[in-house]
Amino acid sequence: MKEAPRKENWTMSEKLSFDRKVGHLTDVTFIVGKDECSATFKAHKLILANVNAVFEKEFQNQSTDQLKDPIRIKDLKPAGFAILLDFLYDQHVSIQSLPTAVETFTAAFKYEVNSLMRYCENYVIGIVNRDNAVPILRLAIKLKMRFVKRISTIVIQENADYILSSHEFIELPWHMVKRITEMKHLKASKMQISYAVVRWKTSNNA
Repeated sequence: MKEAPRKENWTMSEKLSFDRKVGHLTDVTFIVGKDECSATFKAHKLILANVNAVFEKEFQNQSTDQLKDPIRIKDLKPAGFAILLDFLYDQHVSIQSLPTAVETFTAAFKYEVNSLMRYCENYVIGIVNRDNAVPILRLAIKLKMRFVKRISTIVIQENADYILSSHEFIELPWHMVKRITEMKHLKASKMQISYAVVRWKTSNNA
């Protein structure tokens, strides 16, 4: 079995990341998530402030009384914030699911980490297909994922006949029905589009 690398042989980013995770010389604590599912993270202010302008501004605006208090972040989820910290410390991240990509993108958006936002978008783009293109488009609109929005729109256009006739289509809110049926370059006939709208209205008593 290969021996784990000794600390003295690690790169600087590996050492700093290790120190953060074990709480060595950390001077800021974050409590992330809503009370019932929050998690605590420790980090180094100097490192975060040097690599991220949002953190820098946040630390500079702290009053003397706030310097030792934990920073509460209720609008993010722990999994996404954990990956954000990993990325800021050593640029290495691994995203394995759509929920994690969404949580990480949300954290990256809040802290204006464009490269991590793009990484998340690339992951989502890689899993878009005709069965999930519509819900992913809705997600992309909500989160302002412009690249995902573009790709999911193309997938919907290319598979319009399949999507318009699906059961999921009649469960969409009207604003999404309108958005889809008014897309340019839909690969569906005018009759198919009209029928899809009638089917939606009938099912929703509209």
